[in-house]
Amino acid sequence: MSQYVEIFANDFCIDELKCICESCKNKFTEYAPSNYELVCFMLESGEKRFLPTYGMYGYLDLLDRLLDDWNKSDRITEVILHKFEEKLQRITPYKAVISQTRCPLCASQNIHVVQRTMRTNLKVKWLEINVDYFNEI
Repeated sequence: MSQYVEIFANDFCIDELKCICESCKNKFTEYAPSNYELVCFMLESGEKRFLPTYGMYGYLDLLDRLLDDWNKSDRITEVILHKFEEKLQRITPYKAVISQTRCPLCASQNIHVVQRTMRTNLKVKWLEINVDYFNEI
């Protein structure tokens, strides 16, 4: 049986975006990381999950655990990101992304942000990490 650890951050900011799709005129609310405190992960369908940047099982810790040739004092280059994505796909179908806003109705990225509000500690969906995987590597 897989053991999942609940990942959470006690203090973070997230941007709440009130949007209008320029293609289909759909109005919707989207959430995006703010101040580099969270990292966004996305499925092909556009479903988002988040991880804190810092802390145990956060983004930087995950990079360190998955890549033997990277440590926390190193820069995160394109080569490192590519290696990280390859390893990440073994434990989750989500990909780390620069937060992309897409219309949930038509999937267009032609979006107009009407209002941006910074929220603190808003409930978000966290990326699930199977810790059993780390016991195997």
